[in-house]
Amino acid sequence: MDGFWTPGRAVFVAFALALLIPLGVWSCHDRLGDDLRAAGTLDGFNLDGLQIDRSKILHGIVDKRVTALWNPEALRIENVGFLLPSDMVLGVSLNGQARAYPIGMLTRRQVVNDRLGGVPIAVFYCPLSNSATVVERRIDDELLEFEVSGFLYESNVLLYDHQHRGMWSQLGFAAISGPHAGRRLWHINSWELTTYDTWCARYPDSTVVSIEGSGGRSAYASYMRNDRILFPVSQHDNRLPDKTPVVGVRNRGIARAYPVEQLLAAGLILDEIAGDPVVLRASSDGSISIDEAPRDAFVAHAFWFAWFAQHPDTEVY
Repeated sequence: MDGFWTPGRAVFVAFALALLIPLGVWSCHDRLGDDLRAAGTLDGFNLDGLQIDRSKILHGIVDKRVTALWNPEALRIENVGFLLPSDMVLGVSLNGQARAYPIGMLTRRQVVNDRLGGVPIAVFYCPLSNSATVVERRIDDELLEFEVSGFLYESNVLLYDHQHRGMWSQLGFAAISGPHAGRRLWHINSWELTTYDTWCARYPDSTVVSIEGSGGRSAYASYMRNDRILFPVSQHDNRLPDKTPVVGVRNRGIARAYPVEQLLAAGLILDEIAGDPVVLRASSDGSISIDEAPRDAFVAHAFWFAWFAQHPDTEVY
C-alpha cells in the first residue's frame, strides 16, 4: 500500500523484531493443577496467600541463560561498540542520570536489578507479551531483588523475589504470593522505547548496560509476523487485534489502553484518568515515551492480548 511504509513504522517494526521470543527458551508447558510439590509451594516458590487461580499458572522450561542481572556494568556511550544506530533500547532518565537497556539484552535476560539516580529500580521485559515495565524495587524499607521464575500467567512472565521467594506478576504489577501478596511496586516515570541513535542524541552523557548479547536482533521474526499466541490466555477482546502494541495505564481502578499506532500518529497524548494527568509522547522516528503518569498507577507497554487478559475492564483510547 502506497504510503504505508513510513520511517516511523519502519522503526517500530524494527523494535518489534528485536523483541521476539527466543525459541527454545519456553519449549513446553503444562497446566500445573495438582502437580504442586508440597502444600504452599511450587518448585520451591512461596505460594502463601496466592492471589490468582493456580490452575492458570503455566510451567515453561527456561533456558539457563535466561537469568536476571544485578547491578550490571554500564559503559559510557563513547565506549560502546556493540550497538547499531537502529538497535532498540529501553531508556530511563531519573534524577539527572540516564541509562539505556538494549532490547536484545532484555529479550535474553528479562529482568535487570539496577540503581539509577540513587533509586533502586527493576526493568522487566517479557518477550511473549512484548511487555516492558520499569518499577522501584522497594517496599517500605525492604529492597527486593527479582529473578525469572520459569512460570507464566496469562502468557506473561511470573517473577520471584530472592528475599522471600514470593511470586510477582509483571502485568499485574503486584505480588501474587508470599509475604507481600497483594502489594505492588511503584512505577517509574520518564522511560521510553527508542532507537540507540535517538537516545544518544537526547542523552549524550548516558550510560549503556553492557553484557554479551546486548546488540543485534532476534532471528525469530515469525512470532511477530503471525497472529499465533504461544501460550493460552483466558479471554480475548476483538476491539483490537491480539498483537496490537499498546501503552496500558491503570489508575484508581480505571484501566485505559493507548494503541501505539495512534500515539505515533498523534505525536502527543494529553489525557486524564480519574482526574490525574497522563502524558504520552511519540516521535517521527518511532520512539514512544511515558512522560507522566500518577506514581501509584500501573504503566506498561505490551501486546493488547496480554494487557487485556489481566485488565479486562480496559477502555480503549
